[in-house]
Amino acid sequence: FIVMKFLSDIVMILVSIILGYSLKFKLGYAFQNILMMDYGLIYPHAQIEPYLNVSGIILIICVLSFWGVGLYRTEAGFLPVVDEFLKVSKGVSIAMLLIMAFTFIDKEFPGSRYVLLYMWGVGICLIGCSRSVLIYIELQLLKRGRGASKTLVIGANSVGQDIAEKIFLYPIYKYHYFGTLADGYPEQVHFHLR
Repeated sequence: FIVMKFLSDIVMILVSIILGYSLKFKLGYAFQNILMMDYGLIYPHAQIEPYLNVSGIILIICVLSFWGVGLYRTEAGFLPVVDEFLKVSKGVSIAMLLIMAFTFIDKEFPGSRYVLLYMWGVGICLIGCSRSVLIYIELQLLKRGRGASKTLVIGANSVGQDIAEKIFLYPIYKYHYFGTLADGYPEQVHFHLR
């Protein structure tokens, strides 16, 4: 899943570059020529090629920022989608600040602040959504035992049932309940184990 996340991030970053450029420079064209509304400005001089030419640098900055905030580590938490979305927001924000700093250093680098702002918003949404879909797929596979360690719980007392319950409720920890080894049946069974 780390490789899938990495490839998904690359695609979403490239889409964010294109959409950020389009929202700044082509939205007026769409309103005036497609929707026939007198809204927005048309920028006939604006070309996407300068942004595509530096897309490699943008990709490297974004991937390094994502790696720095831990988006390519396998971690488990109670709310994996929320945790991932917060990391994505942090990673995209750091990347956009570094890219903005790069526009001051290299004058050849296209530096429309609005394009970067749109890339930031679109990037958080797209990468956050793609990561959520991947987490959902991973959770479904883990619930079926794929990629999870088979776990035998020893003891059917309250502590053993708590452990089994956690395994059922939080598949992101990558344990799959295999069974319970006990010398008898418990007097009471926890709600999620019925």
